[in-house]
Amino acid sequence: MKKFAERFTKALDERNMTAAELSRRLGVNEGTISNYKKGTYEPKQRRLEAIADILHVSIAWLMGADVPMNEPKPENKSTVTFQPVTDDDIKFALFGENEEITDEMYEEVKSFAEFVKSKYKKGTEST
Repeated sequence: MKKFAERFTKALDERNMTAAELSRRLGVNEGTISNYKKGTYEPKQRRLEAIADILHVSIAWLMGADVPMNEPKPENKSTVTFQPVTDDDIKFALFGENEEITDEMYEEVKSFAEFVKSKYKKGTEST
């Protein structure tokens, strides 16, 4: 556990990030961050992944492995292109290939998606 605590603290220091900032970004209280820094506890996998992502370090390094601190950037990440999604793609994803889908059914699904999207936006605007 000591190795994690040392590297966790080093990563925070090198990124000039406070425990308060990290706790806010992770959605945990500052006591949790303090316990990680002291070596009292280590995070579970999901939180470890989030910490590594926020601090821009590799999980292996954070856990004490003899690897570079920084996570290598994937090659050609900026050249990834996405194909547009068609209505037929969406219908297939929602209903499968053997289901007869009317335009009315599809429009109802799209309306519901817009409703959920607007509800979520309203919920995040107040925070």
